[in-house]
Amino acid sequence: MEVDVHKIMTTLFNVELNEFLAKFEKYKVFEKIQTGGLMEIRSREAHQFYVYVQWLNDFREQLYRKSTDFRMELESFQREMESLLELYVHLKLLRDCHVFSEKAEKDLDEYFLKPFMRFLNKLDEMFGSFFGKKVNDILSKTVDITVKASNVFNTPISNVEVQISYVRFPRFEKYAKTYPLLTLKTDDEGYAKILLLRPHEGGYRVDVKKYNKFAFLDVNSCNYVEIKVFDLLNLLRYKISKFLRKL
Repeated sequence: MEVDVHKIMTTLFNVELNEFLAKFEKYKVFEKIQTGGLMEIRSREAHQFYVYVQWLNDFREQLYRKSTDFRMELESFQREMESLLELYVHLKLLRDCHVFSEKAEKDLDEYFLKPFMRFLNKLDEMFGSFFGKKVNDILSKTVDITVKASNVFNTPISNVEVQISYVRFPRFEKYAKTYPLLTLKTDDEGYAKILLLRPHEGGYRVDVKKYNKFAFLDVNSCNYVEIKVFDLLNLLRYKISKFLRKL
């Protein structure tokens, strides 16, 4: 069975997701700020959902590129859709884990999660129940991830930001394109924990940007990664804090 890719993308994908794409696609936003009676124009960095817009656009371009005259066999279309289904599951998990602000959660629900589910329901009406079942299958393969940031002196690095990104082609290492998913802070023992899915391809990159250190994590074989940094000041603070607790 053949799938009319152009029809799917223009009458279903674009209809349901264009509002999300349009709302969060700008890398920089310029806004007017009132300062002491004067209006000043300042630039505001991209919204945190900008990277998900990139993911959607990359998927759409890749789908068109792999089709022949905008057509594709159903099995091939289902395989190509897996990365998009994983994006949906990623964002659903992150919303459920409350890693976003309350407003961001509402925006995510209104502009992406609900429209995307309508898109999947329409695909299931056209091609059977594959897509809804696949989402449930992906959801069943989640794994608890633990990241530890530690000093080379074997002391924990607490309260430092850890960014977790999806990497489709980790073999390219530091040159691989990353899709940031979330940023966490380590606890007093240097740990950060989150629930993520097992992607059908690729893995995760874990960055501790403060120290310019990163590591790749293949959750199909491991659910723990430790990143070691060199920080004498952190060691000193840790020793002082430990000493004061004993007093």
